[in-house]
Amino acid sequence: MFDYLISKGLERFMVEIGGEIRVIGNNKEGKKWKIGIDKPVVGNQPGDDMLSVIALDNKAMATSGNYRNFFEFDNKKYSHIVNPRNGYALQSTISSVSVLGPNCIDADALATALNVMSLDEGKVLIDSLDGFEAYWVIKDSTGNFLTESSKSMPIVGGL
Repeated sequence: MFDYLISKGLERFMVEIGGEIRVIGNNKEGKKWKIGIDKPVVGNQPGDDMLSVIALDNKAMATSGNYRNFFEFDNKKYSHIVNPRNGYALQSTISSVSVLGPNCIDADALATALNVMSLDEGKVLIDSLDGFEAYWVIKDSTGNFLTESSKSMPIVGGL
């Protein structure tokens, strides 16, 4: 979709499909696009309750998490993401990871991979890649959400 819009001569726009976002240029106010990061609460709709706002220009953003697509078995919550280390559905304190990158395909793949890795492993990986940033939302043992981000994640506010 992004390439199609570029081929038609558009120079500034935001396109969102299935939670993946791609922007180019500035918004109509001439500023970077502001994209909210949802609080990963089961049952919330996109935009109901946001944790942070990210400023984007000429970037893609994808979020992957365990709060919209999951199943419960024996009173335990399992993500739709399969842990490749053991072949089982993922159980993790990481509730979501949002990744910025040059395109949606790579950002989405990394967001999913970072859900499977520990926070420390994920930070090492994201810091080793040029052009990528990440934002983690972690649920602690009391049910509160904690956030972590890579060093250059363009966070412009919280809600």
